[in-house]
Amino acid sequence: MSQQFKKGIINKYNTFSYSSSTTHELTIEQSGSVIFIDSSSNNVTFKLPVVADNAGANFKFIATAAGNNLVFNQNESSGTNVIKLNTAAANTQSVTTMVLGECVECITDGTYWYVIELN
Repeated sequence: MSQQFKKGIINKYNTFSYSSSTTHELTIEQSGSVIFIDSSSNNVTFKLPVVADNAGANFKFIATAAGNNLVFNQNESSGTNVIKLNTAAANTQSVTTMVLGECVECITDGTYWYVIELN
């Protein structure tokens, strides 16, 4: 097998950690990033980029400690463009009581941000 694969291509994700109670505004240039969050001391809040003309933009959040809530705000000035899937009604914008290792993804179709809890 090693003769067939003389070189490996390693794809690395952009990653960063965040634990502040101050809202962090994500940019479209950060799309595709994996964000490690520590909500053990406070809620962690992110403002998602605008949805218009950004279909396919995505972010993955992984909890590095159990704790408080992960909250998503929209960048638009009016309307509700964040929809949570799994175990919550539409337009819910937070994931409550994060668990160590919990993974949440945000993906936009150019109209809405979809917040998906993966475990």
